[in-house]
Amino acid sequence: MTPSFSYPVPTIKADRLEDLYTVHGINRVVVLDLASTSESPTAVRDGYGGMCPNFLRDVLALLVKACEEGLLFGLDELCHLCLMKRNNQNPGTFLMSPHPGLQIIQGVPYRDQNWREEFFIFKINEASVGSFHFSRLPRY
Repeated sequence: MTPSFSYPVPTIKADRLEDLYTVHGINRVVVLDLASTSESPTAVRDGYGGMCPNFLRDVLALLVKACEEGLLFGLDELCHLCLMKRNNQNPGTFLMSPHPGLQIIQGVPYRDQNWREEFFIFKINEASVGSFHFSRLPRY
């Protein structure tokens, strides 16, 4: 898959990935890797998914806050707090930003253009996505 618009060359370094394991407690059975210069968050090697740290940061922060408050947090709650829509500039991808007035995390930008070069990839397997089968997602 080739993205319809170009991303900058990835600049994230191995020490930032190591921080995900050591500082943030990601289990080492989840395989994280640096993206090549030909990959983007939307076009990665087979068997891998792309991730931008700002999206990961926001979702993890919301999950932690919900856990601290003893609340369940799923897709319905995420959709209530965040605006998600298809990205017309890059078909097959989505945009996510906080709904106006519902920012849980202060200072979250509405656009990720400053983070596009800060992405990494992860192996899609049971360690990273559980037993979820992406083939169950509707495609139209």
